[in-house]
Amino acid sequence: MADDAIPSPQSKAELMDLIAASRAALERAIDVPDEAMLTAPGPEGWSVKDHLIHIALWEDNLLALLQGRNRQAAMGLSSEDDNPEASAEDINDVLYVRHKDRPLPDVLHAFTAAHERVLAQLDAMSWEDLGKPYSDYQPNDPPPNPDPVGYWVAGNTYGHFDEHREWIAAILASLGKTAAGTPTPL
Repeated sequence: MADDAIPSPQSKAELMDLIAASRAALERAIDVPDEAMLTAPGPEGWSVKDHLIHIALWEDNLLALLQGRNRQAAMGLSSEDDNPEASAEDINDVLYVRHKDRPLPDVLHAFTAAHERVLAQLDAMSWEDLGKPYSDYQPNDPPPNPDPVGYWVAGNTYGHFDEHREWIAAILASLGKTAAGTPTPL
């Protein structure tokens, strides 16, 4: 669901602008001169690469939501992983373990491809479609949820990008670098 701090667009054009601006800022943040900076673990253990695959997997989850498909399966989770009591943090822990050793080029491809698929899906949708309830898209996901599906779009695109961009900046700072590759002032 949407966080109150996440801007609520008033039109599809505004939504797409928010997504584009946030994504561009995220891509600038990961534009580092040394690819090793993308794979080095940060203070909390995750690397920039881990954040990027996390974002890609949650965009795949969003796409499945919008297409009425199984959201967990879209993230590569099996029925064995399906636990209705699992929190997002629990899911993230499983995904981290499964993907932490994925090669950087594969992660970068997944990061780009997932976003392109989401943009294509959103392009095909109207503003009215985004105002429809979650349950219209996921009718078999009890209990019925009347919140607009646009909340999930915001939370898994620009809201998510901004959140992870902050963590990525902290990782790069801990490595003594900024996204521009210059030393961080002490």
